[in-house]
Amino acid sequence: MAQDALPTDFDVIVLGTGLPESIVASACARSGLSVLHLDSNDYYGSTWASFHLKSIGEWADEQMKDTNGTDGNPTADFSHHLLPGERLELVSPARRKVIKNVQHSWHVENAPQPPAAELKEEKTTATVGEPNDSVEQSSTAAVESPTVPQETQLAPTDAKDPQTTTLPSAETTVPSAETTVPSAETAVPRWTRDRVEKDWRRFNLDLAPKVLRARGPMVQILCQSEVSRYAEFKCVDRFLCSGEHGNLHQVPCSRAEIFQTDAIGVMDKRRLMKFLTFALNWENEPEEYRGFEDKPLKEFLESKGLTGLLQSYISDTIASLQTNPNTVEGLRAVNKFLTSVGRYGNSPFLWTLYGSGELPQCFCRLCAVYGGIYCLRHSVDYLIINGDNRCTAVVTNGQRINCQFLIADQSYLPEEFVHQRKSVTAVQRAVLITDRPLEASDDKEHITLLNLANDDNLGTVHLLEAGFGACIAPKDLYVVHLTAACSSAYNASIEQPLSKIVHKYFSTSDDVTSDNVASLANRPRLLWILYFDVVTEMDVNKETIPSNIGVVCLPDATLDYETTVESAKELFALFWPDRDFLPFALPKEEEDEDEAQHEDVAGPENTQTEQSSTADTAENSTEHRDEAKAESVTEAKSE
Repeated sequence: MAQDALPTDFDVIVLGTGLPESIVASACARSGLSVLHLDSNDYYGSTWASFHLKSIGEWADEQMKDTNGTDGNPTADFSHHLLPGERLELVSPARRKVIKNVQHSWHVENAPQPPAAELKEEKTTATVGEPNDSVEQSSTAAVESPTVPQETQLAPTDAKDPQTTTLPSAETTVPSAETTVPSAETAVPRWTRDRVEKDWRRFNLDLAPKVLRARGPMVQILCQSEVSRYAEFKCVDRFLCSGEHGNLHQVPCSRAEIFQTDAIGVMDKRRLMKFLTFALNWENEPEEYRGFEDKPLKEFLESKGLTGLLQSYISDTIASLQTNPNTVEGLRAVNKFLTSVGRYGNSPFLWTLYGSGELPQCFCRLCAVYGGIYCLRHSVDYLIINGDNRCTAVVTNGQRINCQFLIADQSYLPEEFVHQRKSVTAVQRAVLITDRPLEASDDKEHITLLNLANDDNLGTVHLLEAGFGACIAPKDLYVVHLTAACSSAYNASIEQPLSKIVHKYFSTSDDVTSDNVASLANRPRLLWILYFDVVTEMDVNKETIPSNIGVVCLPDATLDYETTVESAKELFALFWPDRDFLPFALPKEEEDEDEAQHEDVAGPENTQTEQSSTADTAENSTEHRDEAKAESVTEAKSE
């Protein structure tokens, strides 16, 4: 056997390290199953990953290549791996092509270099003891380190109540939300491409950004499994909505904020409070919405006198968990929003520091702690199917590895197991780097959520904006995520529909003319942008796919993780109905007792070896990410 050969038998093989795959893998390992997790990429997360500025450019260039082909080596002869009655199924030749229509571009230029003669003259005139002008300017441009707040951690306190968590008061190492934000009147420094690229390590750019609902299923499994100890979170602390004339208004989310705002009058405040009180108990008052069940939510709101800005507050923000809802769906979404407010502050949503791509790595780490084995840069050549139409093994790097179950996303499936859709759906994405926030703030930086009205080619567009305080950008720069579901037939050749929103709310050098320079002065300036689509082209053919292959979902256009977590739970329950899905971790005292009993049976020497192996596996699975975090935190402190 080759030195780097893997073990030959596992209970579960998981292909791809995306979020749903990682959740299922960690649940399997936590319940005692042996897990092998393979990914052909050299990074964690698949289509749910986060990248710094350099690597996302490399990722985009790779996706733009017009190449098809299998993960591995389809021309090699693997027939010697087969047992009687087995056959090989080639991994889909469309592998890695769920990402399409990729475009990325800079909208700032490099700083002009002074003539060589000027550089020579400047160098000769500078004397010892007399500071050079360029050095002085560099020192005055240094940024101040922000203050350090308390972090938001998710920690379960009562194993009997999965909804109960605490926010421990602990010193944190993340940048503060109190970071000073330049107002419209403040002079904004002129950014150049080389200046932005200089801080490439400080960017964490998500392929699938989402927020966590404070009382949603993601927070629940993070707490009960204690995966939350591997990540840090902050509240989404500002909600905006678009008014009748396109102006942005801040949405009040708590009783105190409603009565403090000056945007609406006293009577409107009473109407809004009355509606929100009803929404908290809406299922017990069906007479209030009788006759509107299947009608749009906006019609029901109008019947209650909620129009104009009040209606925008509710339909575009408070009911934002549901796209284009009818009355019942909208009231359910409003109830979820309201019941989550107050658990971690005056916000129903949390943001994952360092980006949403942290969560797949957190679940991978839990899987590794419980014995899961991880192999990046491992291609998959074939699936092996037996006569009973069950997947018995995979062929990777020339080696046969047996399994009882296989978990994968649709891009790994052989063509025999899928059929093309007549109508293709897609998630439209845009990632922007800007020089100021979308809406000027008083004295601090915000994590902002804005839901924009429907467009001709799009459903509701979710806009998420964050910066240095969320650990996804250098100081004084901001990252904006636009996400929408394509509501019409997808066509990769059409102009990006999200570009209309980009040109409406952001300015580029191409937009500025002598006639509109004043109107564009207060808009954030676009420095860099990436467009891409996550395309779902295939449906699983239930008549031909083996019964022990589970297919997980790709990123969708929803705002939170509810559909992702629920689909992972359903898949786990389908294959292992007698096992618990990510159960509560044992209290520390019980863990110590179990370890002591294990030592008595296995002997101290064997126990030490086993724990060392598991710890090494867990450490290796996130080593590269921890180093980047440590470096980022050290730089923030030194400033």
